[in-house]
Amino acid sequence: MDGAETRALGVMSQGELHALALALFLPRATADTSPFQFILLDNPIQAMDPAKVDGFVDVLAGLAQDRQVIVMSHDDRLPEAGRRKVKGAQIFEVVRGEKSQVAITSSVDPAGRYLDDAFALIKDPDVPGDVRDRVLPVLCRMAVEAAARDLLWGRRIGDGASRQDIEAAWNAATTPYRRIALALRDDRKADLKGWFEARGWREEARKVIGTGVHAGLRHDPLTAVRHVERLVKELQAGAL
Repeated sequence: MDGAETRALGVMSQGELHALALALFLPRATADTSPFQFILLDNPIQAMDPAKVDGFVDVLAGLAQDRQVIVMSHDDRLPEAGRRKVKGAQIFEVVRGEKSQVAITSSVDPAGRYLDDAFALIKDPDVPGDVRDRVLPVLCRMAVEAAARDLLWGRRIGDGASRQDIEAAWNAATTPYRRIALALRDDRKADLKGWFEARGWREEARKVIGTGVHAGLRHDPLTAVRHVERLVKELQAGAL
């Protein structure tokens, strides 16, 4: 340290210590002589920086090819990286409620969660129409932007871009239109007019998440959310 010998553990961060512990544990747990065909980890990414989290998820994906891998964590970065990097990863949410009643549900992606909220709002008879028509476009916009962000991050991380550069590019795209262009064409200034107009429902979805956010919904609520749902699915599929 600064030219002088010192004990390594004294100058390592908590995240580095966790990474070192995993580097010692995982080879032993997956050795051919190990009688176990599963790995169970509890909150393994505590204090890790984002780059280490991505790398760790890559390691887990490799290990999961021939064994069961179960990871418990309260850090949102782990499921986010899992959805983005591991095809077929199963993600569950565990909630302890009243009287310690535990509920385990499948955790949907952020875009799906916003859409679920939108559909639930439509079905709620106690919500006034004017309130519904102002809130629905906001939920729809958040769903589309979440799907676009996942598409952008998945592609750019795969190409080796840094998290800082991706975040800067995302923040520079300040409207839903620009963020969709960035996700689809890797250029926030790309012209998507023809792409939206090629499918009538795409153009309707664009209006919901654009002018609808500022002026309120001007469409049938269920039809509007269905259009947005189709747009989200296209983004999640990496539509060109």
